[in-house]
Amino acid sequence: MAGSPGAAVIDQLAPQPGDVIVPKRYYSAFTQTDLDATCRVRGITRLVVAGQDTDCCCRHTSYDAFARGITVIASAMPPPSTSLSPRAATSRPKTTR
Repeated sequence: MAGSPGAAVIDQLAPQPGDVIVPKRYYSAFTQTDLDATCRVRGITRLVVAGQDTDCCCRHTSYDAFARGITVIASAMPPPSTSLSPRAATSRPKTTR
């Protein structure tokens, strides 16, 4: 989430002039953000998804992109989840109440 250590951007992925920054507040980057509108207005049809919690946030964002007709490209080397073992991270979604 914004402001957390996990939300820090590494130098190699630092925003460039003209990049759009969409602050993420929930598991999916589409939930209560301008990402859907930004993609539609700019004609974006592919989205690269990477993140700290692949079993949760990346999964939710990927599904929401797919449901909107956006092609999802997963990062080549997703980092392991901080909350589940690497094996469980790929097979079991997190749940909340």
